[in-house]
Amino acid sequence: MFVDQRLLLISVLLLGLAPLALRLAGGVFHPGIGVLIFGLNVLVCILGATTRYRLAWIAYGIGCVAVLVVFGMSSPLALSVILAGIKLDA
Repeated sequence: MFVDQRLLLISVLLLGLAPLALRLAGGVFHPGIGVLIFGLNVLVCILGATTRYRLAWIAYGIGCVAVLVVFGMSSPLALSVILAGIKLDA
């Protein structure tokens, strides 16, 4: 099975920035959207695990689950954006 790594990386970036973009757009962020983004992240990790970078994608998947359980965020990238100090002053 051939999966394009660039497409997977772009998907991870877009999924990581989607919650921030929704909040900045002034939309109401429903918890169901976070669960959907988490599910899509796990799907991307499963697809990535079929490539030669299997260990990296499995580690990212474990990181997604850990960030969800500990912090309630949909992805490690979303958590790192918040921890980097980006303010939501709209």
